[in-house]
Amino acid sequence: MENNEDYKQLLSQICVDINNCKEYSKKKYNLFGSNASLILFLVYCQKYDILPPKNNLIIFLNDYIDSLNEIEVSDATLGSGLSGAGWLIQNLVSTNTLNYSDYNESLIEFDNLIYKSIAHDKKLKNYDLFMGLIGKGVYFLSRYYFSKSISHLNCIVEITNLLLSFSISIDNKLHWIGRLQSKDDSDEFEDSIILGFAHGLPSILIFLSKVFAISPSKEIEKSIYQLVDTLSSYQRMDNAKNKWFPHYITNGIDYPESYSNRLAWCYGDLGLSYSLLCSAYTLNDANLITNAENQLMKLAEYSNLKESQIYDAGFCHGASGVGHIFYKSYCLTNKPIFLKASKYWFSVVKDFQNHIDSKSSGFKTFRFTGDEVFYIDDTSLIYGTSGIGLTLISLIFNDFDWDRCFLL
Repeated sequence: MENNEDYKQLLSQICVDINNCKEYSKKKYNLFGSNASLILFLVYCQKYDILPPKNNLIIFLNDYIDSLNEIEVSDATLGSGLSGAGWLIQNLVSTNTLNYSDYNESLIEFDNLIYKSIAHDKKLKNYDLFMGLIGKGVYFLSRYYFSKSISHLNCIVEITNLLLSFSISIDNKLHWIGRLQSKDDSDEFEDSIILGFAHGLPSILIFLSKVFAISPSKEIEKSIYQLVDTLSSYQRMDNAKNKWFPHYITNGIDYPESYSNRLAWCYGDLGLSYSLLCSAYTLNDANLITNAENQLMKLAEYSNLKESQIYDAGFCHGASGVGHIFYKSYCLTNKPIFLKASKYWFSVVKDFQNHIDSKSSGFKTFRFTGDEVFYIDDTSLIYGTSGIGLTLISLIFNDFDWDRCFLL
């Protein structure tokens, strides 16, 4: 991509600042927002000789590994527990940052604990990527990609069968019911049909597609087709013939209730459409490929930050995540329109490097509480500069192994 030297300079700047970061030193286990974020990013900087000669990677890493002795065994989730920690250790082994022989026994212990925890998800029918069954599937996929072990494949197949057993039929279409907090920080949850990637049907679709790629079966293939049909049935069209998907549906009511062209991995048409694209390519179905590409091409035309609800450069719902998904779409399809869209959104990433008081390479992360809007320094993988930096790694070096924790 053009301007790679500019992006390499930006990447180096982020690397230096994260190397000196101590903000997350007490938040040990959260894969997406702790020392794990810093370690994952710095490891990929090391891989491409961007890491400064005098660096803190070993200090961060040793501190993180020592802290695993205190991790709560009761939390086996990808977002905050064992699956996330195990996924990171496996990634570090796969990149030769850690020696496999030194960590094989620890990973086997992770396998056993995470496998036992699946019973809890079965009881609750909790499929969630961050806090439930799919996150554990992501962990075992990482193990299988490395080991090619039949035992890991069997775990994946068992998780997949359990996931399929959670499904129900609504209006003769295949569904999974998710649970959403009724309000922020509330203990009350509502059953919902969730169309956002982070917690909803797109994550199920792309997980099934990844399983089908390594262990094809008629049942999984049928379920993928049914789920594509389900997702497609929720596309809305307003009086101006704008097409869009709601983020979720609770008690038969769409949210949002009217047209939204939000671009984000977590909630919005971009993450959903990318899941449709990946499943179409996995099935090698020409009609589905055309439909998914056409949806993404429409999204590639969006450039208004306010309408697209892009308020910062972060991965989850910011400019770097949008640029990253369009770049992956280009790599998958070789369609120039996606490369053009990626270039635009990565230029927006640089535009967001405009906070003079930032301790994070000029970036800050958008936050809001009620009517209050503010920006904070953030080095996390999901919202902050670790995630921004890793999208730049992909952009410059075509290395996408890190984003498997997001099911991309």
